Amino acid sequence: MKTDVVRITPDVLLLIAKIDEFKGAWRALGALAPERLVIMRSVTISDVMSLAGANPAHSSSIFWHW
Repeated sequence: MKTDVVRITPDVLLLIAKIDEFKGAWRALGALAPERLVIMRSVTISDVMSLAGANPAHSSSIFWHW
């Protein structure tokens, strides 16, 4: 096996792009001010609670995974 040539298929390139996109989003999230994170958390919890109330049959499974 030659080690001086690396072939990157379109599928591998797509996976690399997805990883790079995730890393960029993760870094951006880490740069947010703590106040913004608190607001985002409260909005997310509120949305989950609304969804749970709208669909009581699945409410217990939503909270079981928290």
